[in-house]
Amino acid sequence: EGRLQGSESSDKRMSSQARFIAKHKVQTEEFDFSKSASIADLKLHLTQLFRLQNCKIVGIRLPKRRADADIKLSDIRLAKTQRIRVIGQSIADAESMQKADKLYEEKLQIEAMLAEEERKAEEKRREQERIEAKRREEERKKREEERRRKWEEEMEERRRMRSQMPEFVSHRGQSETVEGSVVRLVVQGLESKKADRTDRLILPEGALQRVVDAKVPFPLTFKISRAAKNKDKPGKNENEKEGLSPMEIEEEATSSTDKTPEDEKKIVKTTRDEVHASVSEFTAPSSIAYIPSRVLEALGATPGEILNMESVSLGKAKSITLQPQQHSWFEIDEEERKSLLEFYLRSYQFLELGAILNIPYVGKNYSILVKKLQPDVGAVSITDTDLSTEVVKPEGKAPAKVHETLEIDDKVSLDLLPEKYTFAEFKIEDVMKGYKLSVRGNSMNVGVDMYISTKFKYPSHLNFEKASQCQEQTEIVLSDADPFFASGTVYIGLRSSSTTSKINIKLILKATSRGESKGHVLGSFNAVSGSLSKCDNCQRMIPTRTLAMHKLQCIRRNAFCKECNVVIPRRHFKRHQSLVHSPVVCPDCGEKCKDQGALQTHRLRSCKHRIVSCAFCAMKLRYFERDEHQKICGMRPCICLKCNQPFKKREMRYHLSSVHGMRIEDVTFRDYI
Repeated sequence: EGRLQGSESSDKRMSSQARFIAKHKVQTEEFDFSKSASIADLKLHLTQLFRLQNCKIVGIRLPKRRADADIKLSDIRLAKTQRIRVIGQSIADAESMQKADKLYEEKLQIEAMLAEEERKAEEKRREQERIEAKRREEERKKREEERRRKWEEEMEERRRMRSQMPEFVSHRGQSETVEGSVVRLVVQGLESKKADRTDRLILPEGALQRVVDAKVPFPLTFKISRAAKNKDKPGKNENEKEGLSPMEIEEEATSSTDKTPEDEKKIVKTTRDEVHASVSEFTAPSSIAYIPSRVLEALGATPGEILNMESVSLGKAKSITLQPQQHSWFEIDEEERKSLLEFYLRSYQFLELGAILNIPYVGKNYSILVKKLQPDVGAVSITDTDLSTEVVKPEGKAPAKVHETLEIDDKVSLDLLPEKYTFAEFKIEDVMKGYKLSVRGNSMNVGVDMYISTKFKYPSHLNFEKASQCQEQTEIVLSDADPFFASGTVYIGLRSSSTTSKINIKLILKATSRGESKGHVLGSFNAVSGSLSKCDNCQRMIPTRTLAMHKLQCIRRNAFCKECNVVIPRRHFKRHQSLVHSPVVCPDCGEKCKDQGALQTHRLRSCKHRIVSCAFCAMKLRYFERDEHQKICGMRPCICLKCNQPFKKREMRYHLSSVHGMRIEDVTFRDYI
C-alpha cells in the first residue's frame, strides 16, 4: 500500500509537484509528479519500485474507457491524504515459481529415467533367473542320470557277487530257538559310526525279504559268531590287556600319592564265541553288514571278517546280578549308581552271561560283569520288562583307604611328604547347622598347603573350594555362609612345601549364636592389653607398648601379600607367589588363566568340563555332555508322587508348579518316580 499526498496552493489548487509516499514494509519512497505525468507513469514507477508485473492501482477513481497514458494525474481529484493499493505479482515470486516448475520437470525426468533403468535391471535379473533355473534343471538331470548309472552298476555288482558267494541260506522247519523258520546269513562284518550310535546291526537290503518270507518273529534278534576258518586267528582284541582309563584331574593331581592296587589293576578283555544283537535297518550293501564295534570286540573279530548270523528268539529277563570290577564303583552315591545303571541299561536290548558292560561316568570307565541271569540261560532280552537288579561286591580285597577319617574335637597326626598329597575326610551332619567348623593344622615350622572341597574327592592346588597355602599354622573356617556347607562329606588335601613332616589336624565346632562370646576380635580395644596399634607389615593390631619390638621380628619373619591380603612366612613367600599368582592352564580344557583364583572360578563356572547335575535324575555329568543326556533322560516316563499320574520327566516341573503349587526352582527328581 502507498499514500498519495498533494499540497494545496493559496488558490487551493493542487501543486504541479505532489509527493507520493509509498510504504512497502518499512520503506518510504517519494515521487515527483509533473503536470504531464499520467497513470501509466505512476504504474511504471511502482512496477520498477516494487518489482511487480501486471500492476493494478486500487483506491483512485479513474475515468472509464480511457487509456492509462491519457489520464493525467493533474486531472484526478485527490484528497489531501489519498491512500491507494497497488496489486500485482512479484517478479521474484514469479521467477521462483518458474524455477520451481523447472526443477519439478527435471525431477520428473530423472524419476522417469530411474524407473526405466529399474525396469531394465528387473528384466535382466529375471533373464538371469531363467538361465540359472535352466542350468539347475540340467544339473539335476545329470545327477539323476549319474545316480541311475551308479545304481545299475551296483545292481550288476550285486548280481555278480551273488553268483560267486552263497549269501543267504534259509532253513524251513522247526528249530529249538525260533518258532517257524530260522534265517542264517553269511556276511562280511564292517565297523560303522552309524551302527555304533544305534548300537544295532545294519543288514543288507536283501535280508529283509528273506526275513519276511521266513516269518521270523519280531523283534529281530541275531546270534553272531565268527566263521570256522577265522576262529583260529586271533582278533584285534584277543589276549590284549587294556588298563582302566586315567582318573579325573583331581586324581591326576594326586599322582604324587601312592596308587592303590585297584589303580594298577588291568582288566583282560575276554572274547566270546557268540554275541547277540538286534537289527536297526536294512540299508547295507549286498553281502555286507555293519556291526557295532563293541560286538566285534566281544567276538574278537576284525573289520572285514566273515561272520555267521542266525535268527533266534530270547526270553525275557526277570532278574540279573551285576558285579563291578572296581571297588571305586561303590564310592559313587547310591542314587547316582541307580540312575547310572538305569540310563545305560536302556541302551542294551540283550544281556549275555559273562559279558562285560563298559560304563563311562565323569571321566572314568567302570567295567561291570554280568554274573547271573534269571532265567538261567546264556542270553536274555531286557526290553519291555520289569527287571530286578542286584549288584554284588567285587572279588578280592578292597584297596587300602586313601582318606583319613576325622571326627569333631579329635586330634589326628598325619605324615606329609614334600609336594605329595595326603588326604582326609569328615562328614557334616544336619546338627551342625548354625555352627562354624574350624579345621586347624600345626606343622612345626614347615609350610603346608591345605585344600578343602566337597565336589572333588582329591582336593589339590587345581581342585578346591577353600584353601590355606604356604602357612605353618593353617586354619580354614566353614560356616553356613559357604554354599557347600551342607550335609555330606568334606574332603581335605594336604601337602608339605619342602621336607617330610607331620601335621596335627583338629576339627573344632563352635556355636555362632548371638549370646555366646566369641573372644577378642582383632582391632578392638581391650582394657587388659591397653591401646592397640596396627603393624604396617602384617596388618594386625598389636599393643602399642610392644609394637616396636614386634616390627623388628615381624619384618624378618613375615611378608604381607597385597594381592590376597594374607600374611605369609617370608621363607615361603616366593613359593606363594609362584603357586597362587602365576598364570596356570586349566587341566581339563586347556584354557589359560591369569592366576589360581581365576582358574578356580573358571573350573566352577565356565569350564565345559566342569561337573554338573542332570535336572531329571541323580547322575552327574560333564557340562558339554549334559544337553545330549537330558534330551534322552527328559523323555523317560515317570509318575507324579502327588497325583499318581504319568508324565514325561521334562513335563514334571510345569505340572508340579501349575497343578500342585510348587515353585519350579524347588522341583527335583525326587518329587517323581
